[in-house]
Amino acid sequence: MKRPRRLTGPTPIAAFGSALVEAGWGVKGTTLFEGMDTDVPTGTLTGPALISVLDTGAGEEDSRTHDGNVVGHPRFQVTVRHAKFATANVLAADLHNWCREQKNVTAGGKFWLWLTPVQRPFGRGKDASGRALISFNVRTAMRD
Repeated sequence: MKRPRRLTGPTPIAAFGSALVEAGWGVKGTTLFEGMDTDVPTGTLTGPALISVLDTGAGEEDSRTHDGNVVGHPRFQVTVRHAKFATANVLAADLHNWCREQKNVTAGGKFWLWLTPVQRPFGRGKDASGRALISFNVRTAMRD
């Protein structure tokens, strides 16, 4: 029996972050952050909007194609922060639309069959630094 191939390369969250960087949405470690929200800079209300991407853990079990290749189904939460609600809201809406348009593209070292926002961007109040938080969740299907 042929052993099925496994996903290789960057982790799903790193690949998604890299896809955002490649599309011009931010710079890793400066305006775009992957993983825990604790990595996002605090204490300032000036400067550009910040984007963070979290792995929600709500993804579905991997599936297999007809030839045994693995298709991963991770889910992410995208959050935009900015001192001005309107600025954060516009950027979140633009990111939401970009995600909705991504179908059958290679980015971040993975082939994304699709990215699908789960809901419209929603306000989450303010972070500890007083910046507006706007978030939305994304379902995905990806393979190497």
